[in-house]
Parts: sequence; C-alpha cells; structure tokens
Amino acid sequence: MPKGEFILPVQEDETASVLWALGHHYRRNRDIEFIDSLYPTLVEPAAEFLVSYRDPKTKLPLPSWDLWEERQGIFTYTAASTYAGLLAAADLGTLFGDPAAARWRRAAREVREAALKHFYDAKLGRFLRGVYVTPEGFSPDYTLDSSLFGVVLFGLLPATDPRVVETMKLVRDRLWVQTAVGGIARYTNDHYFKKSDDIERVPGNPWIICTMWLARWYTAKAETADELKVALSILEWARTHAMPGGHLPEQLHPYSGQPLSVAPLTWSHAEVISAVLELVAKVAELGVTVSLPEEDAGHGDYSVPPCR
Repeated sequence: MPKGEFILPVQEDETASVLWALGHHYRRNRDIEFIDSLYPTLVEPAAEFLVSYRDPKTKLPLPSWDLWEERQGIFTYTAASTYAGLLAAADLGTLFGDPAAARWRRAAREVREAALKHFYDAKLGRFLRGVYVTPEGFSPDYTLDSSLFGVVLFGLLPATDPRVVETMKLVRDRLWVQTAVGGIARYTNDHYFKKSDDIERVPGNPWIICTMWLARWYTAKAETADELKVALSILEWARTHAMPGGHLPEQLHPYSGQPLSVAPLTWSHAEVISAVLELVAKVAELGVTVSLPEEDAGHGDYSVPPCR
C-alpha cells in the first residue's frame, strides 16, 4: 500500500462472521422471525458484498485487514470466514425461497476451493497465514499464526484432516510460550506489548483466545477420554490465569503471568465459554467422563504444553 493512499478500512472477516453467527443462531434456536427481521437489511447486503468483493480470476476475497487489524492482504482466516458466511447466508436464503441462495452457495464453494489451492503449502506441510498482492502475483506470508485454527472454526476442513493436524501441531509446538506461564502466542515475533526478545522461547505474549483455540481443536478431533483430557488441561490453564474476580485479560506477561492490555476482554471470555461448551458436548457424544488428576490441576509450571 503506497504511503498516503486512501483505502477503505475493510476487515472482511467481521462481515462474514456476522452471517456465520446468524446461521448458528438459527440452527440452535429456530428463531425464524428474528432472521426474517434482519434478512433484507443485513443478510442480503452482507452476502452480496462477500460475493462481489472477490478476485474474478482466483475467486479469493480481495485484500482486506486481517483479524488482528494489523496488516492488509488476503488471509486464510478471512477466506475461511468468508466461506462460512456465504454458506450460512445460502442456508438462510433457502429458508425464504430466495433465488440468490444458489449463487451464494456456489460462491462459497469457489472460495473454499481457492483457499485450499492458494493457502496450503504442501512443501511446508501446513497452511500459510495468507498472501499479499504484488505486481508479479502473490507473495506468501509464511508466518505461523494461531488464527489458522479458523480453517476448523469455519468448517473449511475437519479437525482431523491431515493438513489441519500438521498445521495445529506446529502452532502448538512453536507458538507455545516456553516459560512457567505457558499459553499460545498470536504468531511468531508478535510485537504488540512485546516483553521478550527471546523469540524461540517467547514468540509473543500468551493470549487467552489463541490458547483456547488449541483446546477447541483438541476437543474437535478427540475420539477418546484421554484426548479430551488434553483440552481440559488447557482449560485449566485459563482458570489458573484468571484475575481474582474471575475476569480474563486479553494477554499475559510471559514471565510474571500478570494481565496485559485489555482486562477483562469479552472475546477471551467468549472463547473460554465456547471451549467449555464444546468439551461438554463432546464428552456427552463419546459417552465418557473426563477429569484431571489432582496433582495436574492448577500446577504452576506450563513451560511445556500440557498436550505434548
């Protein structure tokens, strides 16, 4: 982006996530009157925007700001949310007999195919954070980013897909903060509220949100009680790092564990709630019971991921 150039502050994942959330709300509550009240003023224009805000050749979304609101490009998380948003809009449109639903569904499939083609690097064995548009084409961003969980969150691929498994294992192994505090950093060499230059051990400050994404992945792919214990141990990590009133901050100091930046943060709380609800549902689905040994509950040293 040339210096001094004016651009729209579009963060496409936010538009897409609203449609995805509305679709989830309807599936859960069957509140068609609520959806009907929003359909012409929100669902239709948002879906049409997602369809139109794409490159006609690649079918990927056009560049926008990433979920962290730090850089402009085309990102795996954004594309995954766009796919899910269009699919949700298509499902809602079908309820109302909207002929546009078929077009939205087709666009969702195109975005998914394009995302898997352009964002998965077979040589690396994992997904890219995204790409940047240059005069020569796409310039890949190889930064390992915890938001690659978006591939699972938005249903681009199942949690057990080998491409997802290898990506999330790398997130776990390389973004886990190797101090007694532990937790997952946003991405490699995160400068926001940076507290350490030891990138190998502290790739960034641990975030509640990103750490819960790891727990949610373990829950999503679990087939046994032992696998669910891993997710539970990560939830225990969040409990041990809550503030005295039970509040959760955005991030933690990597050495002291003290809250950094916003505290409390609604998003942190929402991710913990989602992780708990998904774990409870999976326990019921598998028909198992899950608990941690007393000596493992609330232990003080998280320098090694509890999931290794």
